[in-house]
Parts: sequence; C-alpha cells; structure tokens
Amino acid sequence: MANLDEVARRPRRYLSEDGVPDVMLGLNSFLVGLIFLVAFLLPKGSSIGRYYIFVAQILWGCCILGMRWGIRTLRMRVTFPRGGYVALADCQANTSSVWALRFLRVACVVLATLMAEQVLMKGGASALERFVGPLIAVGMALAMSVAGWRYKLSYMNWLALFSLLLGVCVYPFQRGGAGICWMLIGLGLGISVAGLVRLRGFIGAHPMPVETI
Repeated sequence: MANLDEVARRPRRYLSEDGVPDVMLGLNSFLVGLIFLVAFLLPKGSSIGRYYIFVAQILWGCCILGMRWGIRTLRMRVTFPRGGYVALADCQANTSSVWALRFLRVACVVLATLMAEQVLMKGGASALERFVGPLIAVGMALAMSVAGWRYKLSYMNWLALFSLLLGVCVYPFQRGGAGICWMLIGLGLGISVAGLVRLRGFIGAHPMPVETI
C-alpha cells in the first residue's frame, strides 16, 4: 500500500520539481517590467504615452497567455515524457508559483495606475509612488517565503531575500513605477535562473525512459 501511495504522489512531485513554472514566471516578470518601464521613460503627457497605456496592457495580457502556453509546452516536451502525463486541477503552475504570480499581477495593476497618472497628469511624485516600490518588494518576499515554508522549498526563501534586497537597492535611485519595473526585471531574472537550475536538475535526475519492444 505504501508503494502505491508513493506512485500516486509521484506525478505531483514531478510538477513541483521540474522548475518549469519558475522559468516562465521569471520570464513573465522580466518582460512585464520592460513593457511598463518604457511607459515611464516616455515624456509625461505625450500623445505616444497616451496610446502606449493601451499597448502596454495588451502586451501584459499576451505575457500572461504566453506564460501558460510556455508551461504547457515545456511540460509536454520535458516533464511528462520523464514522469508520465498528469491532469491535475491546476497542472499549469505549481502551487508555490501561484503566490508569486498573484503579487506579480498586483504589481502590474499598480504600474498601470501609476503609468496612467504619469501620462494623463502633469505632476510630481505622489506619496503612493514613494512607498509602493518597497511595499511590492515586501509583498513578493512574503508570498515567496510563505510558499517556501509551506511546501518546504528552500530556494523560495532565498528568492524572498533577493526581493527585499532589490527593493532596498532600487528605492534610492528609482522611485515609483520605474522602481517597480526595475525590481520586476531583476526579480524575474532571479526566478528564471532558479527555475533553470531546478529544470536542469530534474532532467538529470529523470532521464528519458528507454523504449522496449
């Protein structure tokens, strides 16, 4: 019975070990940071800035859809041939990455709001812009640390610490929305690297089975 239970748990363990969601989540964070950073580099009140508000949100939606497609594709080509196909309620992302994805979406909503404020209004930095960067950094760190503790994923705790360090480093130089963008870019690179390391380890630990006739 114990062996049967182990076999039943194996697909779920594969989905939490392959690192695919982390790779795609990090890439998504990196691209979203770049997309919104362009908006803050455009002149305030410019006509191109007004149009770019809508373009950025469309690109943001494309990133989310692309992440889901990328996870599905990588798992069909890398994970499932090594551990078997598994159809879970949410097989497109492991639970640890869902926490970070939720806060990434929150960060994007805040960025969209600040971008609209900058483009449509001519004014200085508001109180929100001064504190939103550190708050997003703390929120991302909290989400990843909770996931790391709950699902015993130590690398998530290191990413949480990395998020806090990014918040501290970015805040003095880039406040408001631009600071969030640089933080998302840096954090996205960190998450992608962690995911690639896990994916490489997964491939090494689970070679392709040899077909027998």
